[in-house]
Amino acid sequence: MARTLCIANSFRIQSRKTSVLVAYPFCSAYASNSSLSVFGIRAEIVTNSISNTLYFVIQLKSRVKNFSIYARPSIGYLGGYALKVYRENDVALDALTGKTIAILGYGIQGRAQAANFKDGGFDVVVGGRPGKSLEQARKDGFQTASFQDAAKKAHVLSMLVPDIVQSGVFEQIKPHAAGKTLVFAHGSPIHFGWVKPENNCDVVLVAPSGPGKKVRSGFLDETGVVATFAVHQDVSGSARQTVLSYAHAQGFTYAGVFESSFRDEAVCDLFGEQAILCGGVPELIRQSYDVLVKRGYSKEMAYLGTLYELRALTQMYVEKGLDGMLENVSSAAGYGGLMQGKEAVGPETKKRLEKVLDDVESGAFMNAFSNESKNDFPETKRLLEEEKEKDVNRTGARVRKQFKL
Repeated sequence: MARTLCIANSFRIQSRKTSVLVAYPFCSAYASNSSLSVFGIRAEIVTNSISNTLYFVIQLKSRVKNFSIYARPSIGYLGGYALKVYRENDVALDALTGKTIAILGYGIQGRAQAANFKDGGFDVVVGGRPGKSLEQARKDGFQTASFQDAAKKAHVLSMLVPDIVQSGVFEQIKPHAAGKTLVFAHGSPIHFGWVKPENNCDVVLVAPSGPGKKVRSGFLDETGVVATFAVHQDVSGSARQTVLSYAHAQGFTYAGVFESSFRDEAVCDLFGEQAILCGGVPELIRQSYDVLVKRGYSKEMAYLGTLYELRALTQMYVEKGLDGMLENVSSAAGYGGLMQGKEAVGPETKKRLEKVLDDVESGAFMNAFSNESKNDFPETKRLLEEEKEKDVNRTGARVRKQFKL
């Protein structure tokens, strides 16, 4: 029988066996011994969904009297402790029972979340300005009201208008926020100080890692989307229960929900959009396409080789990780990626990424974005028009039409 001594995120096992069963919540592991060189292990992993524990069967290369296993969270650290992932069996809907939920804003995310709440049997009112959005909400079967009136009626106020206009909307609902729960889908309004609630209401975050269409489809097919939650202000003493019930009602617990902070969500989300998703990857595609075309390769092949095939690979990134992707492509593709990736994106890129992060953390980016918004996005419109005229996009439109992609 193994004897275990737990110390924070590491523990030591004394055993004479070469196969040891280790139970630890949501962790990966590696083994080492002072009398041996560090060696790798293979771990067969079985998930216990009820107790949220991962069981590792450690197969050692040889019998050793003493060895140490240092466990670390497989998803990440939050303040130095193993990350807790909440799923269906961990959360109840009690905190929302009998409460009216105001969906403030009826864009893609607002429409999806309103529909999910409605299908879950909750009382929903959609708040907004007169116009197409509220007309659509009425067609979808919701009661509608102004922002102020919706806030008066509801117990939970979900801010799903664009971040940049939230300060204005909040000023309208502020007189009706006392004693209620204010829910944000992004950390930016609180973290950057655009919205400053008084100390008379709960302030929480429920941030799905997917757009509205994915939030809706994940609810309907019971796959969910991963989401983070945070509690910024807990006046009632039950903010945590409320935010978890909210996430559960949206179906996020099908995939898993974990605790973060407004700061982490705001900064990581903005940085990811700029450095990878909407900025870095598109720019790498543009420049790669241009290099091929300049060398005389056909535009169609340049487009297919740099952009179209990305679709299949991004799915593997998500499902298998970067290492799993490299193991599941051709040997030439894997070798080329490992050997040449750093030639394409070198150390100087990391320095530039640090500058992007500096601008996000300092608020410089959001200040520039706020000024751009106040002027009706003149620079954004100009750059978007230039983007539409670029050869890679003209070629892409032609290829998609010809091949019905």
